[in-house]
Amino acid sequence: MYLQEKIDVFLKVYHQCGSVNTIIRIFGYPTKQALYTWIVNEGASSWNENP
Repeated sequence: MYLQEKIDVFLKVYHQCGSVNTIIRIFGYPTKQALYTWIVNEGASSWNENP
């Protein structure tokens, strides 16, 4: 499991470069599936915080 701070770094770099493969080349991890899941779910937790 990854810390939210690390996920935020991955997502920030993703938005700067626009490539999942570049993130994996730079950091050596996480998996493509993990990155795609975080991208899809980005912002979902803030939506659920105030029901």
